[in-house]
Amino acid sequence: MQVVALLERELGREVHKELLPMQPGDVPATYADIEDLTRDIDFRPATSIEDGVHKFVACIATSTTRNRLFTPPARALPPPPPVK
Repeated sequence: MQVVALLERELGREVHKELLPMQPGDVPATYADIEDLTRDIDFRPATSIEDGVHKFVACIATSTTRNRLFTPPARALPPPPPVK
């Protein structure tokens, strides 16, 4: 839900959410383990999820605005509450 909240903030609108019980094949939680990358090639992520979503929306808005498929938001929503 954190990514959804960030996208809503960046797009300046709320999305319709239909929260359903867990479905067959749903995974309750996932975690990325980058220990091997850190050890082997000294990879260390430097982009926060907030920055990444912001840059993603900006990139999509820039590339699709030329085709009139996307209207950039006039304003952004306030930041979402912290995830607990």
